[in-house]
Amino acid sequence: MKTKSVFLFLLINLNPFPSFAEAPGSLIKTTARDGAALVSSPFRLNRGDMKMVAGAGATIAFAALFDRPFERHLSPHRNSASATHFRRMGDLGQLAGPAVGTLFAVQGWAAGNDKSKETAFLSYESFLWSGALCGGIKYAVGRERPSLSSDPFHFRPASGNASFPSGHTTAAFAAATVFSEQYPHWAVIIPSYAAASAVGFSRMVANQHWGSDVVAGAMLGTVVSHTLRKWHRQSKKNPDQAFILIDPSGLRWVKKF
Repeated sequence: MKTKSVFLFLLINLNPFPSFAEAPGSLIKTTARDGAALVSSPFRLNRGDMKMVAGAGATIAFAALFDRPFERHLSPHRNSASATHFRRMGDLGQLAGPAVGTLFAVQGWAAGNDKSKETAFLSYESFLWSGALCGGIKYAVGRERPSLSSDPFHFRPASGNASFPSGHTTAAFAAATVFSEQYPHWAVIIPSYAAASAVGFSRMVANQHWGSDVVAGAMLGTVVSHTLRKWHRQSKKNPDQAFILIDPSGLRWVKKF
């Protein structure tokens, strides 16, 4: 029996802005397509993108130099009332994306507003994929939390240590980026990123993350949301632009645009 090639078309003829009234299978396919585009995006970086990646890495490395000083500065305030309020705010703030997104979804349904529906979908999707990528990086890096170690450079990959990057901060900045890019007005941008920054600070106050964890989480959430939204825009113009092909030669990303 001849071995037949197996074709997995995740990215063909999918509506880039699915209605929430569509079949669940269509939403799953669209989300899977966007996730494939997101994960494969490092392979499509140009020279300018590489400079940005290098800059981001340098920024995180620079922030790491101040991890221990920041931790020592905040340690006397761990049990204060304000610290408790910050921790609670941070726990709630990480859910801002799906929470506010639900409001956009309801408004979109009620008013037939496609942009509100798009914003809702992006807020859900960015929350999902930024969380998935953050979890993978946490597992691979294995950095110990400041609550367990006084050494900010203690890394044990695949150990279960999950300090780097900050998941709360990643989710908060993913949401802030969605809302800010969908509605680029200072009245949206400033409160969105201010709230996201407060979430990141709350994780340092809670002694759950080093400062560089927060910086990395902010960058990850921002990049994920920006990339997903950009991919949506490109897909709207070129709905058949790409697919993933699996055959005996391996897995290939085939682009049509």
